[in-house]
Amino acid sequence: MQRLMGPGWKLAHKDVDRLVDKMSLSLSTIIGPGETVGVYADISRESVLVVLALIRHGQRIAILPQREPASVLEHWCHALGLTKVLFTCAPVGFCPPGIMCIDTLQLLSSPQQVGRDVMLGAPCATILRTSGTTATPKTAVISEKAHRASAEAVGQFFNFKEGDSWALNLPLYHVSGLSIIFRALAANAGIFVAKTADDLCYAVNERLVTHLSLVPTQLKRLLESSVDLSGLKAIIVGGDELPEALKSQALLRALPIYETYGLTETASMIWARDCRNGQAGIVLPHAFIKLAVDREILVGGSSLFDGYLEADHEILAGPLFKTGDLSDDLFSTDRPLITGRKSNRIIVGGENVQVEEVERILEKHPAIMKSVVIGKKDSVYGMRPVAYVKWCGEPIGDEELTAYLIAHLARHKIPTAFLPWPTGTPDGIKKPRSWFLSQNDI
Repeated sequence: MQRLMGPGWKLAHKDVDRLVDKMSLSLSTIIGPGETVGVYADISRESVLVVLALIRHGQRIAILPQREPASVLEHWCHALGLTKVLFTCAPVGFCPPGIMCIDTLQLLSSPQQVGRDVMLGAPCATILRTSGTTATPKTAVISEKAHRASAEAVGQFFNFKEGDSWALNLPLYHVSGLSIIFRALAANAGIFVAKTADDLCYAVNERLVTHLSLVPTQLKRLLESSVDLSGLKAIIVGGDELPEALKSQALLRALPIYETYGLTETASMIWARDCRNGQAGIVLPHAFIKLAVDREILVGGSSLFDGYLEADHEILAGPLFKTGDLSDDLFSTDRPLITGRKSNRIIVGGENVQVEEVERILEKHPAIMKSVVIGKKDSVYGMRPVAYVKWCGEPIGDEELTAYLIAHLARHKIPTAFLPWPTGTPDGIKKPRSWFLSQNDI
């Protein structure tokens, strides 16, 4: 890695290598070869360094998702058989019994220095808990080979090379954040650690980053700020559908906006579309995508994960993975790649309703910031859609909103109720559908 930076600090290659060596030497005294090690990591310099050290060791690295409550993390640690967890920040109410908790700052206090290069050669693997936004979370195992295939292909597509820097502003427990470390290693490029929105704005304004990975909400905040985005080589949006209004705002500023599609199971993105000049989407060279008869997306390629760890999920067999995502056209120039998920389909009186279609129309209304549509049991139709709505300001009446929807949707697709966005709704890269479903007796 060429350099590691953050607000007010910078580590050159030799400094990164020296600190990773310190951590590696300390790890070698407490962690056995091939042992699975937990990492409770925030977006920080220490987190990047500990991941680099574990990659060097060839460890199996289980990234604990900070979004989960302590009880879930504790169960996950024991299910994985972890005996050691490295902490780069103070956990909130999380100290699992029977597990050694190690402060990474202590690892950096070692006085030894050994001159070795940080390499991707060790056969490491990462273990990530999928977000479970539409189903029960799973535990995915991604090999170092898959990470490297993804990193090299993505780096080439976005012209990420030595001298460039990718902003690390997404959590490491998401593959979209973790993959940035592998990209910087593969390209011998830099990382700017942007823990907060202010950190990210500083990095962009000071021209300290060339590449950004964002979710739509982050892009919206940047476009509404006074940040000068014109110096970026690529603004990559993923995690959820890019709303047309945001895309239009970015294109009016001639920004290099890319829509992308990827999964934990494919070690990050496998499809991208340059939004400028009406370009069509393309499948990146490390992957291939097919559409099944029912329009489900099937994926394969050199970045495909090894499989799931849970006993009730089969380890990956065969060259194709069924994503559960639906698409009408992989290579469109304007339509969304993902039209919905098979699990998000509601049957209303024998008619199919794809909730993403309804949400897409709702979120085009200027008064609506965000929406989630779920199915509710109905004695006549079997199921009917209802919508939870997060308003930009004052809500409008149900009659006015229904009249708006009638102009865009068939009658059976229109929600029977518009409910306020609940207090305490989890934040995240994707809409928390499973949370909404868990709050309702459907």
